[in-house]
Amino acid sequence: MASSALASRAQDDDIGKLNHSIERIDSDTQQNTARVAEAAAVAAGLREQVGGLLNAVSTFTLETAPPRSTPILSSDVDSAAQLPDDLRCAA
Repeated sequence: MASSALASRAQDDDIGKLNHSIERIDSDTQQNTARVAEAAAVAAGLREQVGGLLNAVSTFTLETAPPRSTPILSSDVDSAAQLPDDLRCAA
């Protein structure tokens, strides 16, 4: 009889731990759901901002130049310093 009561108590403890674990999983799932909704709202806001920025910069046009095949090096910066004043950027 005592062993039966002990086994029942152990089972009750295990069920309690399982319930606690399920409650934590449920809580974590609800928090994750809220985070996903918040991230989606932020993404929508960013999408609107990008649209506004694209609209704002669409008035500018740039001359197209072939892409550089080599990275800009410090020697490029040194040679740029030798450009005439009207072609040099203000520092």
